[in-house]
Amino acid sequence: MANYAKLTDWLNNPQRLLMTFKEMEHILEEHLPESALKYRAWWANEVDSHQSRAWRAAGWEVESVDLKAEEVAFRRKTPGPSV
Repeated sequence: MANYAKLTDWLNNPQRLLMTFKEMEHILEEHLPESALKYRAWWANEVDSHQSRAWRAAGWEVESVDLKAEEVAFRRKTPGPSV
């Protein structure tokens, strides 16, 4: 098990997550809107969009989106400076 401790640590705290649109729809238990399938802007990390608030509230940002492959890559947000 010691050989795989780093893997265990990473799986407990991943820094990047690749998800297909189908996987996201499975989690949501509904289809993504057409705009998510057609427009990269839907995946923007904007504060005022409902979908962005969901992943940002969980500590993630969209790193990249591939509309053709129907995949989105999330990355952990880096914490800002403490005040």
